[in-house]
Amino acid sequence: MTKLREILRAACEKRASSAELSQLKNINASNWFQMPIVPAMLTDIISSSAYRSFELQASQLQKVDLASLNDNEKLLFFTNVYNITTVHGFIVKGLPGKNLYERTSFMRSSKYNVGGFVFSLVEIEHGILRAASSSPMLFGPFSASMAFSGKSLILILIAYYLLCIVYCLLLTHLSKLRFFVVIEKDNRLAFALKVPKPLVSFCLFTASGSSPPLVVLRDPMRVDDEMRRYSMSYMEKFVFIETHLITRAKTVWLPDLIRFYWKDFGGNRAKVLHNVMKLSNRDMQSKLDSVINSNSSVTVKPKVNFVSFDWSEMIVM
Repeated sequence: MTKLREILRAACEKRASSAELSQLKNINASNWFQMPIVPAMLTDIISSSAYRSFELQASQLQKVDLASLNDNEKLLFFTNVYNITTVHGFIVKGLPGKNLYERTSFMRSSKYNVGGFVFSLVEIEHGILRAASSSPMLFGPFSASMAFSGKSLILILIAYYLLCIVYCLLLTHLSKLRFFVVIEKDNRLAFALKVPKPLVSFCLFTASGSSPPLVVLRDPMRVDDEMRRYSMSYMEKFVFIETHLITRAKTVWLPDLIRFYWKDFGGNRAKVLHNVMKLSNRDMQSKLDSVINSNSSVTVKPKVNFVSFDWSEMIVM
């Protein structure tokens, strides 16, 4: 996985502007690097000797003894495999798509042979890592504000999203491992995590503008701490509080990943905000606490809204 990050970094350096190069040299928890994925970048990667070496190493995943892994090791291993499969997938198959349908197709068709079993991205995420968690909520528990102009546009968008929902629901209900079709005795069921790990959502690289950075989980003994650290970094980037200029009403903006997996983070406004506060840095914790727990008799509960997920194809490190 580290080798793949180095390959991507080299490809970015070759195509980056001077400003992007400066940003690339100063990557840290609060300073991410983002760069659009372009076909020329993929061509550079495929023609490199480092990539050919990576492919040889990746083929060794077929020999992994999955039965020997405990839950922490499975969490770490399959998270890293997911991220490898995502990157390898768009290198080989091309850009992963800019909407839900294209992304779902990419996730179902991008597969790795691991320990003699074939897993797609959908199967790794929802069959293994999120097997004990809730199914995603495409539109969340309550609607974020949306503004469309024109009746025809509204009808087209409604029809499009309904088709996407039906498509995803069919995938969900046809499988016992969440989003993929398996028979009851599918041997892959043995590798599914038994305990919910909601923070894994902030460690899965999706090659999009709203994706968590491409990370490597390293220590199975401290994997929960690692995931918490990456989750806090994600919250720092996407959580903020907006104050209305006239009414002074507060709106807490949360990342769309929280909306997708609302039940995992508490299932109601109060619990979700409390859990987000625990994953925030000290400054944001203080701000959220003042908004959520204000003793003022005239204080209105803060509105919750979501930062729309950006599906544009991006390298994020």
